[in-house]
Amino acid sequence: MQLYPRRQFLKTAAAGALTASPWLSLACGFFDQFDLLIIGGLIYDGSGRPGIIADMGIKNGKIAALGNPHPRNFGTFPRLLGKYGRKEKLFTPAEALRKITSLPATARGIKNRGLIEIGNYADVVIFDSKQIVDRATWTAPHQYPAGIRFGIVNGGVAIDDGEFTGKLAGRVLRAPF
Repeated sequence: MQLYPRRQFLKTAAAGALTASPWLSLACGFFDQFDLLIIGGLIYDGSGRPGIIADMGIKNGKIAALGNPHPRNFGTFPRLLGKYGRKEKLFTPAEALRKITSLPATARGIKNRGLIEIGNYADVVIFDSKQIVDRATWTAPHQYPAGIRFGIVNGGVAIDDGEFTGKLAGRVLRAPF
């Protein structure tokens, strides 16, 4: 995340040192409307949904503009499985699954996650390996991926036959230090 008070933003943009979302180019044209610009901030809206990465303009202590979130907020793992695994064949299916399950859990020291074993938490995604793909784009980022049939989080069904059930059974996982 980058925080830019107005004066610093204009200097940095003029020097060509900013590379961010497409919304940034618009911000250069009307930044005088904002007191503060947040680029790539992790934004939580209080709804209980996961945070999204997006840009935000603040004026007089209020949100004055909210840029589109990053498309990978809606399909990071389906992109790895569909585009880089199935289409571009950069990984075998087993390698791709390991990269998004047991590898990060093990690397962070998170116990009872990342593998389907007796005694582990029931975090399971059932997907069609021939259909899974991310659909979110920069211009239309609020699109869920295709090919996910069921999603089970801590034993609660969050995705049922491709539809979100509204069940929020997840919790924040903190790696031990």
